[in-house]
Amino acid sequence: MAPVTISLPDGRGVVLRGFIDRVDRAEGAFRVIDYKSGRDSKLDACAANLLDGGRAVQLALYARAIRDQERTEGRPVPVVSALYWFCTTRGNFRQRQMVAGDDTDAALDAVVAGIDAGVRAGCFPQVPGVYQDFFGSWENCSFCDYDGLCPAGRDSLYEAKSGDRELAPYRALQADQPGDEP
Repeated sequence: MAPVTISLPDGRGVVLRGFIDRVDRAEGAFRVIDYKSGRDSKLDACAANLLDGGRAVQLALYARAIRDQERTEGRPVPVVSALYWFCTTRGNFRQRQMVAGDDTDAALDAVVAGIDAGVRAGCFPQVPGVYQDFFGSWENCSFCDYDGLCPAGRDSLYEAKSGDRELAPYRALQADQPGDEP
């Protein structure tokens, strides 16, 4: 697939690229599948929740690549069914699906613009999530390469800084998102 360019409000573009695991096409309908070998992440990506507060852009990006390709080739822009398939016992063989259309494209544009605004403003909040005794780590830190470098009281730091004006770009993406509390 060709890279996807997201146009920002100031006229700049962000170019994103990736590799789609599988694309099924039948009579103008498309289904994108991204295979996952780990646990079910419980992401709930849809346009209404801004792609799970910006945490689940992968399927929307893949669907956008399909939609852009069809548009470029002069064909009608399809609605694309996209899903994560947790294809192991660890993931309980679950599938998490979204249907991507114009509203998903708009949500992807808003998320990328929000992330860009946050990065430009220096907004890099620690958001550890809930502490998980079983794993001995914070929910959002368990896969982070820098987990061991963060202070033990990161939940207190998050609480202390969560209302700061500088975190407005982050809070805009997280509006009405469950699970962003420490």
